[in-house]
Amino acid sequence: MIFGFIICLAAIFSGLYLILHGKNSSGIAAILVALASPAGVFIYGKSQQKKDLQARQRGIIQAARNTQAQ
Repeated sequence: MIFGFIICLAAIFSGLYLILHGKNSSGIAAILVALASPAGVFIYGKSQQKKDLQARQRGIIQAARNTQAQ
């Protein structure tokens, strides 16, 4: 996690450097990618957690139904 943070900071500072040296579109792209990547990983992770939780809930409900049926 620390290395990911360092890489994001490096990309942001590289983007700022590019902007300051006249490469506006490249600099903005570098900053946006640096900010969007961790956000995408976070959103994907949350969706996976939600799916896992739903699967566990279904398993618990199914187990309870099987126990009641016996």
